[in-house]
Amino acid sequence: MTPLLFGFAEAREIAITIELEARHIVEPQLSIKERLGRTLIHWGEQLATAPPSQSVRPAA
Repeated sequence: MTPLLFGFAEAREIAITIELEARHIVEPQLSIKERLGRTLIHWGEQLATAPPSQSVRPAA
């Protein structure tokens, strides 16, 4: 049983390493400045396209 467990652990380690390497290559690394700029642009677009809020009448 022990040799099977070591074989499984080694195979799983190799699979995880391959997945991490593939993930690292595919995902571009953006700087904080770029991420902040994209976030601000996104928020601005949401604010520009949001319907104007209607005034709420006070309760009687």
